Amino acid sequence: MVTNSISIPQDRVFPQLKVLSVANMIWAAIWRIHEESSVSSMFR
Repeated sequence: MVTNSISIPQDRVFPQLKVLSVANMIWAAIWRIHEESSVSSMFR
């Protein structure tokens, strides 16, 4: 299990590899920073 925060070369991909998107987490962190809210509360 890995995130899609960096590209994975095709020669390193295998059928059991699960790639998770971090788009929602990054969006939420940017929004919280913009709203001057706590980012650390995302990880509780």
